[in-house]
Amino acid sequence: MLSIPVVLVLAMILMIVALAYFRWHPMLALLLCAFFVASLTPRSSYLMSEIRDKGYRISQWSKDQISVRSTRGRPSTGSYVIYSEPDLTEPQSKSNVIPTKLDIETVSNDSSQDVWKLQITNSPNANSPNTNSTTQLPTTLDGTAAPTQWLIEETTFNTAQRNSRQSAIERISKGFGGTCERIGIMIVLASVIGSCLIASGSAQVIVRALIRAMGTQRVGLAMVTAGFILGIPVFFDTVFLLLLPVAISFYQSTRKDYLLVIMSVVVGATMAHSLVPPTPGPLLVADALHIDIGTAMLMGSLVGISTSASGWLASKYLNYIWPIVPKDETSTVSKTANEKLEKEPSLLLASLPILLPMLLLGADAVLDALPSQRESFGTLASAVSWFGQKEVALGLSTAIAVYAVARTGSTKDKMTQVVQEGLAMGATVLLVTSAGGAFGDMIRQTDISGMLADQAFLPKNGFAVLLIAFSITAVIRVLQGSATVAMITAVGLVQPWIDSGSLGFHPVYLALAIGCGSKMCPWMNDSGFWLVGRMAGLTPIQTLRSFTLVLSVMGIVGLIVTIALAYLMPLI
Repeated sequence: MLSIPVVLVLAMILMIVALAYFRWHPMLALLLCAFFVASLTPRSSYLMSEIRDKGYRISQWSKDQISVRSTRGRPSTGSYVIYSEPDLTEPQSKSNVIPTKLDIETVSNDSSQDVWKLQITNSPNANSPNTNSTTQLPTTLDGTAAPTQWLIEETTFNTAQRNSRQSAIERISKGFGGTCERIGIMIVLASVIGSCLIASGSAQVIVRALIRAMGTQRVGLAMVTAGFILGIPVFFDTVFLLLLPVAISFYQSTRKDYLLVIMSVVVGATMAHSLVPPTPGPLLVADALHIDIGTAMLMGSLVGISTSASGWLASKYLNYIWPIVPKDETSTVSKTANEKLEKEPSLLLASLPILLPMLLLGADAVLDALPSQRESFGTLASAVSWFGQKEVALGLSTAIAVYAVARTGSTKDKMTQVVQEGLAMGATVLLVTSAGGAFGDMIRQTDISGMLADQAFLPKNGFAVLLIAFSITAVIRVLQGSATVAMITAVGLVQPWIDSGSLGFHPVYLALAIGCGSKMCPWMNDSGFWLVGRMAGLTPIQTLRSFTLVLSVMGIVGLIVTIALAYLMPLI
């Protein structure tokens, strides 16, 4: 049997070959790699990964009492199992001790730490330490240190044992379906909202309002702002194609700053795509790290604004030292720059599908942060909590976006077509994201992250964790090209061995570090690289020294801002 690290290295190579050489669809490549990893993962690794996730690591025990550390809350009383962690230096048949059953009668807390003391009603029969005093972890009969001991509820342990006997296909299907269950509705609704914003002319109304407010001298900044706002519910490629005609039209009227206006379109939308839910990458990362979506949106917007500003400044500098004159000024894109619908929505109606969910989710996050004040708001707090559910908030936004399409005078057939286009786009993204979730689950089930967590050289808390998460995401992004896949894979590797309760700051900063890492060094294996280069009329070299360079600067600045915020405003 191949070792787990070798299996994961081969899986990464397999993904690179499938995506970069054979040009497979990302969903197929992700499912292939998930099957490869799941087929070669031993049952003991899967079982250990479940125990790490749902069990309690024993720190001390005596004849009638066990001490465990837990940041997940108070353990319950009832029937438990003591499980000895396999010793990787010994054959598997010798390393596992038969699980020992016991009953927990009472639970008390050490207020100075997240340490819980559990009173035992029946002492374990095996590996019992000295019954007269509390000791460290027990020793084996030959006097050597025993494997790490874990305490897990008996029913949970039995379920984990049954799941460990499932086939690779069954586990992949479970991971695929679980991801779809968690975020499927949100992805589909966000796609429909994006399609309706474009079809109703709402997006164009927002762009023109920003230009009027900021003036033609600040059109680049207006493009950054518009790209960031639209990039929250709309995918990056859609935002870029939407705003590109406006950027080209501006260049044709001024004959200057071509690179600046093109990159201004890019820098806003790309950061929202990796930092602010409900776009798939940050949404899945927030879900994996158990981060409230309102908190993820607010903090993602804060870091995204600062990184977008740095990208715009970098674009201004590159535009100064490397001015670009496009070769083709008669592209079909530029001809659509000034097209208008016969009847457009008002600015309020155009903006409402974007602003409403942000307000509802933000209000619910504020109430959650002030639990003592929730009761004083009474019915209002209950209403905010209900409408602040992410699916409900986006459902209201979808209804308003569809209404905006109807206000343009569109026929029923046209409205149906618009919704179907959004559903088709969302379905494709959902399939890729769910396949990525399944692949991430298969990686977690290898217990590789738990093995690494036991190594002293890897930090489990502190600011070094942010740098490690950023670096892992950046490496995966460079190797396989997709920012979303990089985020999905990275959170699967990082999440199991990081104790979010002892990080020293809110786990939202870990999600932001992962998002910033996904911006590093996009190149020829990234579809966005070719989309920007070809549609804007840039050569591959010009795209590398503009698109690639600016996004890398933004990723590094984002990491710096994230670390600074985690230090100054830990939110714990």
